Amino acid sequence: MKINKINQTLGEALSIQRTGWSTSKHDALIYGFIDEVKNHPDYQFAKLGNYKNAVLLAQSFINDNLIQKLNNNYRSPIILPIMAEEKQGKNAIPMGMADVINRYTGFQVSESIYQTNKAGHTGQLYLRSKTLDNLRERHGKFEKEFKEIVKFDYSGFTESEARYLLRANTVERIRNQLTRSIRENNS
Repeated sequence: MKINKINQTLGEALSIQRTGWSTSKHDALIYGFIDEVKNHPDYQFAKLGNYKNAVLLAQSFINDNLIQKLNNNYRSPIILPIMAEEKQGKNAIPMGMADVINRYTGFQVSESIYQTNKAGHTGQLYLRSKTLDNLRERHGKFEKEFKEIVKFDYSGFTESEARYLLRANTVERIRNQLTRSIRENNS
């Protein structure tokens, strides 16, 4: 069996702990999916640093439901917009979002934290059910073996991780990459 072969090669079993995404509670509140945000008419100008466009963008996605969740879950938080200098300029979206939330809730906004490196995290969070369904349709036969190796199933992926696997042409490629990654992390 291939799993035993991989485990023999790697030595001991992995101890990765992940669970699937719950649609009822997140560590982050999702205000919109990245493709919706990027296709908004104010997105490009906001990303380039236009504060007015950032506020218009934020007002399009921040709704009563999101504000209610914030008010119900947090007593007196500080809103922390992670401001960053990007290739195109200073992204105004974090501050626009923070200021709109502040107007609805009265929560304090901190302007003292700046991102100093390019992290590239946009779109790498909550796994969409459509992406999970597509992954299981394409590589579903491998999910049980995958879970035996890494101790979580496909529902534990982020959106970005699932899309990465969707691009793999064969299960054998996924298996080889997984084995290579585990070896590198264990050496």
